[in-house]
Amino acid sequence: IKTEKFQEYLETEEWFRYFTGFSVPWHFWSPDEYGTELQDTGLVPTRVELILKDMTQKGKDGLCSYFQTTWLPYSQRIPKQRRSRFVSGLADAYLREFPLDENGLVHMRMVRLEIEMFKP
Repeated sequence: IKTEKFQEYLETEEWFRYFTGFSVPWHFWSPDEYGTELQDTGLVPTRVELILKDMTQKGKDGLCSYFQTTWLPYSQRIPKQRRSRFVSGLADAYLREFPLDENGLVHMRMVRLEIEMFKP
């Protein structure tokens, strides 16, 4: 989800209390930052690249499954009996911004890190 749309969802009356003091647990470095860290391991990076990728899910159910398995730092803040509702609303917010395609698929822009390196 675009950051501002996701943030709007978290700040709704229904969910904001679960995210007081919450900070995003993920940090994504630039290729240069990865390269520097990799050099400290004694390996020599020959290619460090972030590749844009189109990830698809089958409809809202597929999107909900994705959120349930990968967005644990968010969903685990919600009481267990309310998590399905939270995830469903998150999927609805995403689908309002990025509707299903003609085949019923949800498209998500992702970035994959690819590294090639060698040991001297």
